[in-house]
Amino acid sequence: MTTCPFCGCNPFEYVDVGVGSVPVAVTCCELGHDYFTPPHQEASETVTISRHTFNSIADIFRSMRTLGLSPEIEL
Repeated sequence: MTTCPFCGCNPFEYVDVGVGSVPVAVTCCELGHDYFTPPHQEASETVTISRHTFNSIADIFRSMRTLGLSPEIEL
């Protein structure tokens, strides 16, 4: 199962097509929507996040560094 790296939920809404379920829409948080939307669709080039989300991501990076992991981001 896929998990959104931002909110931790399964990001997709599924529809049963008779031989199984297929994802038809991204229904989790705003960041997850832009993360999981294919580039050829409506995903924007720029993502704006709230201060709370920004601080949460910083906390995750701080925790990773404490554990000896390297959350390097290439821009």
